[in-house]
Amino acid sequence: MVYLHNESEILKFFRRDILFKRISYIPYFNTTASRIIRIIKRKKDWINSSGKGDLTPDFYNDKQKIMMEVMRVDDTSKKNKKGKWVNLTRSQEQKLLKKYNIENIKNDNDLTVVLDVNTQLDSKQDHNYLFYKKNFLAVVDKHKQHIENYRKNHPGYKLIFFICDESNEYFSNKRKKNSKYGEIFTYFHNRYKDKEFVECIKSLDIDYLVWYTPNKYYMNTGLKIKRKNPCVAVFNIKKIKSYSTLLYTDEEMESAIF
Repeated sequence: MVYLHNESEILKFFRRDILFKRISYIPYFNTTASRIIRIIKRKKDWINSSGKGDLTPDFYNDKQKIMMEVMRVDDTSKKNKKGKWVNLTRSQEQKLLKKYNIENIKNDNDLTVVLDVNTQLDSKQDHNYLFYKKNFLAVVDKHKQHIENYRKNHPGYKLIFFICDESNEYFSNKRKKNSKYGEIFTYFHNRYKDKEFVECIKSLDIDYLVWYTPNKYYMNTGLKIKRKNPCVAVFNIKKIKSYSTLLYTDEEMESAIF
């Protein structure tokens, strides 16, 4: 997994991502949403305001009158007994970074770091749809509480939520027989239509939401898919009130990481 240390790292990787052109516009394509993606892709004119003591949100662009809050979600974090979010993968990543002094090496050489850690957990505990959903809803809701302050700090600016979704792909655990491949998945998780995720997004008093999923891809399961699910989706919040959704149950969703 690519190690993304902070908000700037997330945007830096997003701008370099070779899968960048796979974009979905929800509920439909419009030139303003397309223009916003182009503006985000360009580093020029963006002011980094993500440091401690800086005015929120994380980035703003005076020339384009746009502000942006960056957040990250995953499918491995869960709350401990004290109610604190714990992510075993990130804890092990931090140990590796410290042990080999990777952070300083990366900064000195402008490198993208890829870490492969083993949590020793089975797949259902390591990558879990319920963890994913709970973490997504909690993270978005946390940032939702600050929208009024964002508006006050940059009055008249368009507000964007940028979600870096580090979860893996999910499929239905229901199988069917296939003469060529044996048992195969019956369908995949369409995150951009998942009712609970989308209802959360609909509740936001923002202008656009960019949902970036760099780790989601289809594995060779024998399932014939006519089109790939884009790794970037742009939600036009004011236009999605009647956007149709699908209801998935926690029990039926299974990670593609075995």
